[in-house]
Amino acid sequence: MIDREVGNIGTLQAYAQASKRQLVKRVRAAMVTISAEIEAAEGIYPFGKLTQKEVCVRAGITQSALQKPTHRNSTLLEVNEWLKQIAEAMRTSKSVRKVVNNKLVMLQERNADLKQQAHECELALIDANAKIAELKLQIASLTTPRQSQVTSIEAVRVRRDSKH
Repeated sequence: MIDREVGNIGTLQAYAQASKRQLVKRVRAAMVTISAEIEAAEGIYPFGKLTQKEVCVRAGITQSALQKPTHRNSTLLEVNEWLKQIAEAMRTSKSVRKVVNNKLVMLQERNADLKQQAHECELALIDANAKIAELKLQIASLTTPRQSQVTSIEAVRVRRDSKH
């Protein structure tokens, strides 16, 4: 009976160690992937804010897994240190400033283009409204004589009908 308990404890410890190694492997793989994405995006994390939670999501684990006693003094500290280094590298990177400045210039140019297009549309609207007013006057001038002709034709019909 004692041998069995010792065997079970050994099996449980082996399982726990394998589980810990698997979690650490997944977290480190996620960190490597994230680092590669940051490098490919010229020093900017392309998916929002980079946090401990984001690393856990990318590793496919819960954030509470890092808070367990097994990982609190090892893996959690490693993740936090890595996040600190990445954040510092992203803050001081010249490429980040360059990318941000390039995006700012691009947005300013786009804004100027949109303002120009809006101004052109306003001018086109003014021209269209003037043309509409001109056409309304033309329609009114053409309709008035026609109305008088219709009225005179009807008057002739009424007189003719009244004679018969």
